[in-house]
Parts: sequence; structure tokens; C-alpha cells
Amino acid sequence: MGLAVFILYACGALVLSKTMLKSAAGESSFYVNNRSSSAALVAFSIVASCIGASATIGIVGLAFTAGAPAFWWLGSGAAGLSILAVLLARKVRRSEAHTLPEIVEKRLGAQGRHLISAIIIIAWISILAAQFRAITQIIQALTGLPPPASLLSGTLLIAAQTFISGQSGVIKLDRIQCMIMPAGFLLLAGWLLHSNPAALGAIKWEAVNEQFPAGRLLYILLVQGGSYVVCPMLFGRLLSAESEKAAQRGAFWAILGLCLFSVLIVIIGLLSKGLIPADSQPDHVLTALLATVLPKWLTYVVYLTLLSVIVSSADSCLITAGLILAGDLLRRKNVCCARLCVVMLALAGIVLTLMDKTILDFLLMANDVYVCGVVAPVFVAILAGKTRRAHPLIIMAGLISGGSLGLLSSITGQHGLSYLGVIVSGLPAIFSFLLFKPQNKPYLVRALL
Repeated sequence: MGLAVFILYACGALVLSKTMLKSAAGESSFYVNNRSSSAALVAFSIVASCIGASATIGIVGLAFTAGAPAFWWLGSGAAGLSILAVLLARKVRRSEAHTLPEIVEKRLGAQGRHLISAIIIIAWISILAAQFRAITQIIQALTGLPPPASLLSGTLLIAAQTFISGQSGVIKLDRIQCMIMPAGFLLLAGWLLHSNPAALGAIKWEAVNEQFPAGRLLYILLVQGGSYVVCPMLFGRLLSAESEKAAQRGAFWAILGLCLFSVLIVIIGLLSKGLIPADSQPDHVLTALLATVLPKWLTYVVYLTLLSVIVSSADSCLITAGLILAGDLLRRKNVCCARLCVVMLALAGIVLTLMDKTILDFLLMANDVYVCGVVAPVFVAILAGKTRRAHPLIIMAGLISGGSLGLLSSITGQHGLSYLGVIVSGLPAIFSFLLFKPQNKPYLVRALL
């Protein structure tokens, strides 16, 4: 029965992708949905893209082990998205670019575009690995297939629908997926509350606790929240908007959606206490709940919801990385090359999935490198506008140093290196934009001349 459910879901997703393809011809559609997304569609797509493996399996497990502060995993994202909505959303849409690195080139030069593209691709492969790890767990639990077959079937589904319809299809499918998600989670939360009402009274609503101290919150706000301020995936949604107003309004609506989803998913994790063994591994809390506690009908509903959640996030990650690899790094902005890059990155994500890391480990590893190396310089560059331009060598040094410190932080677990990485990448950008004019001549030199 479970295998039949998965096959029906996969066939439905691919048929919808094929249908989207009929109205998705050309590079503009494949890259930015012909810049036709309404504010509502932008919001739906942002929420569906952000609610992935980390925001379901990961947060349920985190809430089960650390309590209510698990809210901050998505809550920090909402905070970062708030900065994006207020300060950058209109500027991003106004650029008329197709990708984040294309915007970067106008401010940081071609070298900055290439380096940032490479960092994004490396980081997004880690994010893909997290999504592939999650969908493997879900398909294995649903169908009984062995892990290799579950991994390949899940990856094939994600890659195929992304390959077929590009950004246009991904964004339009996000709207459908985003309508499925709340229904499934509300049913699950309602059933858990009915079955375990005592757990609700035992919930401690607190921002931090012993399992989730203030230091960890600060780290999550910086690394996880920072990844939402300057995010190539979210920029892709803003660039697809029909207007600057639609881009900004869609981002504001998405903030509310992320907060509501975060509360709902945390409640599911908290209500699971007492229903499954207390020593359950965080990544397996939700699947254990489905396998041992829920009635069959609700199990299938939740599995379909989780498939929608993970596929809608994974295809957004895959199309974002594929378009950047093709258009920014390889400099071949055409549909054929972008599709080939989608396949290559899916294969790279499969290889990385073989590492012995949890879903949240993969996400934090990716965000450490990306946030420490890229976010601060690009944020400063976009705020600086067209009137100033940075010196490429200074920016390159900051990008490499910050990204390296982020990678080292991920490897060693020393969070202080992440904070240092943001400073090391951000201060040179501020310095460069203050001292250099568009002609790349320092003010001091111009004054002496």
C-alpha cells in the first residue's frame, strides 16, 4: 500500500511538471518564471522552499530533545527574512537580474561573481544532501524499500520534476505543495493532542533552556537567520515577482507563514513526548511516531505531507544551484546547460549523503560556509547601490577568509570562528565601499591628485 501511495504521488508530481512545461518555454521562464509571480505566489513559494527537511524532521526532533526553543530554527529564518523584506526586496527585484551572483557582478566585479557562485554551489550541495537524507527516510518508512533504492527513487523524483519545468514549474508547484502542508500537520497535531493531552500541560514555553542555551540561540540567529538575509533561493523568488511591490509584500506574508509553521511543528515535537522512547534519535522521532503510534490512515496522510514538504524544498535548492552553476559559473545561460547542471548537482548531493551526518548537521555545515563568506559582503554591496563599487581584491580576500573560517567552524564545532568569519568578510566590504568610487580609485588618492 505504501509503495502504491508513493508511486501515485510521484506520477502526479511529474504530470503536473509536464503540464507546467507547456507554459514554461524559454530562458526567462526557466530562470525567473517570466517575472509573473504575484505577491501570493511569491509568499507560497518562499514558505514551501523554506519548510524542508530541517523544518520538519529536524525541528520535530529538536523540539523532542530541547523543548520549545526549537522554534528558533525557523524563527531565526523569519527574523532574517524580515531584514531581507525591509531593506533588500525592492532592490533585488529592481535589478532585473536572473540570479544572486548576477546582481553581485554589478557591485563586486566578475571575480566576486565567480567566487560567490562557487561558494553557493558547494554550500547548496550540502543542503541537497540534507534533503536527500530526509526523503530517503520517508520513502524507506513508507514503502519498505532498502535505503539505496529509497535514496535513488527520491532523488530521481526531485531531479526529474526540476529538470522538466525549471523555476517556473517549481514556483507553481510550490503553491500546491504549500496548501497540502498545513492540512497534514494540523491533522497530526490534533490527533496527538487528543491522544496525549497531558503533554500540552507539561510544555514549558521558554526562549532558551539548558538544552538550548543563549549561546546556541545566538549561533542559530547568526548562521541560520543570516542565510535568509542574502539567499540565492529567496532572491530567485523575488526576481520572479511581477513588480517590486509584489516582491516585498510576498516576503512579508512569508514571514507570517514561517512563524505559524514553526509553532505548529514544534507543538508536534512536544506532544510526541511520552508516545515514543525518550532516547529516540532526533532525526528518527517523526518516523518512529508514524511507524508505531499513528493510525494507518493518518500515517499515509502525514507521509504525503512530508513528501510534499521535502520535494518542494529540495527542488527549489536544486534549481537554484543548477541555474547558478550554468549561468554564473559556466557562463552558459541556456536551458539545456541548466538541465545538465541539475543532473550533475543531484549526483553530487547523493555522494555527500553517504557521509555520517544528521540533517541539521548538513544544514549548519552549508550555512556556516555560506553565511561567513557571502552574506555580509553581498548585503553591504546591495545596500551601497550603484553609486559605489568595491575593490575586487579586497572583497575576494574577505570572501575567502570568511568562508574558510566558516568551514573551520563547521569542522571543529567552535562557534566563535563563525562570528569571526562574518566580521572578516564584512569589514573589508564596508571599508572598500567607503573608500572607493565607481572608478575604483581611493578617495585619499583622488584627494592627493
